[in-house]
Amino acid sequence: MARAAPGRGGGPGATRQLTVGWLAEALLAADAGDHDRLFAACRRGLRAVASYASGIAAWEPRIEAFGLAEELGSVAVGAALRSGDPRLVLRWVERHRLGAAHRRSVRPPTDPELGSALVRLRSAVSGAAEADGNRLRSALSEIGALERRVRDRALLVDGGAIDAAQPAGTAEVLAALRGDVLLVLFAHEGVLHAVSVVDGNARLHELGAELDAVHETQRLRYLLARQAETGDQRAGAVYAASAAEAAAAVQRALLRPVTAVLPPGRRLVVVPTGALHAVPWAALPLCRGRGVTVAPSLRAWLRGGTDAARECGSAEPVWVSGPSLEHAEGEVVALHRVGGGRLLTGAAADAERVLAAVDGAPIAHIAAHGRFRDDQPLLSCLELADGPLYGYDLDRLRRGPRTVVLSACEAGRSVPARAGQLTGLAAALLGRGTATVIASVVPVPDERTARVMMSLHSLLRRGVGPAEALAAAQAAHGEAGFLCLGHGG
Repeated sequence: MARAAPGRGGGPGATRQLTVGWLAEALLAADAGDHDRLFAACRRGLRAVASYASGIAAWEPRIEAFGLAEELGSVAVGAALRSGDPRLVLRWVERHRLGAAHRRSVRPPTDPELGSALVRLRSAVSGAAEADGNRLRSALSEIGALERRVRDRALLVDGGAIDAAQPAGTAEVLAALRGDVLLVLFAHEGVLHAVSVVDGNARLHELGAELDAVHETQRLRYLLARQAETGDQRAGAVYAASAAEAAAAVQRALLRPVTAVLPPGRRLVVVPTGALHAVPWAALPLCRGRGVTVAPSLRAWLRGGTDAARECGSAEPVWVSGPSLEHAEGEVVALHRVGGGRLLTGAAADAERVLAAVDGAPIAHIAAHGRFRDDQPLLSCLELADGPLYGYDLDRLRRGPRTVVLSACEAGRSVPARAGQLTGLAAALLGRGTATVIASVVPVPDERTARVMMSLHSLLRRGVGPAEALAAAQAAHGEAGFLCLGHGG
C-alpha cells in the first residue's frame, strides 16, 4: 500500500481521507509487528486532525473533527499498553486527549444574531414560568425553536483559530507535580487502566471493567443526591450509610494504585476518562480533607498553572446571586463584605451585567440555581434575574475569570465526547482561560453550601490553594459534592 502523505488537507473530506490513510498504515504496521512505523503513522494522523480542528470555533463540528482521531488514538494506546512502558502509555493517552478543554483564541465568537437569540431565549424561559394551559404549550414550542436557533447560530460563528495544543511532555509533567501524586485514568476496549506517578516513578495498572467503575460512580452520585434532597433525618442517615458503602466501592475501583502512597496531606491530581469525570472525589475515604484536582488532560492542567499566575489588571472580585434561593443573597453579601469588589444581586444580577462583570475578573462567585442538560450541555445554565445564563453565553467571554466558584447544583458536570472532548458550564470556562473552577457534580443543599462557601473563601484569602481550601471547607461541613477542576494550585 502507498503511504499517505502528511499535510493539512483541504477540509473535512480531505482530512478524513488523510486520517483513514494513516489509520490503514498503522494497522498494517501492527500486523507486521513494527511499532516504530505504527506510532509514526498515528502521530502524523493525529497531527493532521489537530491541525484541521484548530480552525473550528464551534463545539459540535469540532467534536466531529476530533472524532476522526478516535481509532488512531486507540491503535496507538493499545500498542503502548502491549509495550508495558508506563511513560509511553502516558504520552499516547495524552495525545489521544488533545481535544480536552481546547483553548479558544483570545478573540471570542462575536455574532449579533447569536447574542439576540440568547436574549430571546432567556425571555421565553422566564415567561414560561408564569404560563399555563395553551399559553404554556405555546411557550414551550417557542423555547424549543429558540434553542435550535441558538445551536444553529453557534455552529456558524467564527471565533478565530484555536491554539493547536501539543501533548504534555513527561519531563514537564514530573517537574510541575513536585510532591503531588498523579493518577491518569483511561479505558481501552472496555477495560479501565491507570498510570500513576509518585515521586517521579510512573507505573501502569489494570483496574478492571470500565462499566463497573461507572456504575459504582453513578450509584454514589444518586445516593449523595438523595441524601441532600431528603428532609427526613432517618432517611438521610440511611442514604448516608449507603453512600459510604458506594464511596468505598468507587475507591477500590479507582484508587488501588495509589492507596499505599497517599499519606494525609499529600495532594492528588486526577485526569479521569468518560463518565468518571463526574466522580465526587471528596466522598471517597482516602480523599476526605485531601486536596484533589480534576483536570481534562495533562496539557489543560499545566496550562492552568500559567493561567493561575496571570495578572488581572484592575479587575475586582465579582459576587453574584440568582433568584429563588433562600441563602444565596446572604451568601454573596457576606462574601462581598469581607472580600470587596462588585456585588450583583436582585434585578441587577441579569445575564449581560454578570457577563460584563466577570470577564477577566480575578475571582467570580455565582450562587444560583443550576440545571445540567445531558442532551445539550451548552444549554446547561445558571438561573439569573432575567432568566438562564447558558454555556453558550460563557463561551462569548473574552477571557474567563481566573478562578470561578459556581455555588449551584451540578454545575461541574460535563458531557464527555470522542477524543477527550468535554462540554458543559465548567468546560466552557476552562476553554476560555479560567485556571480553576470549583463546582458540584451532585445536587447540593442550599444552607450547608453557604457555610462551605464561607469557609472556602476564608481559606483562599489566607493564601491556601483552591484544591486544599475546598477539601478543608467540605470536610468541615460534611459536604462532598464539589470538585476543584482545572489547575487547583
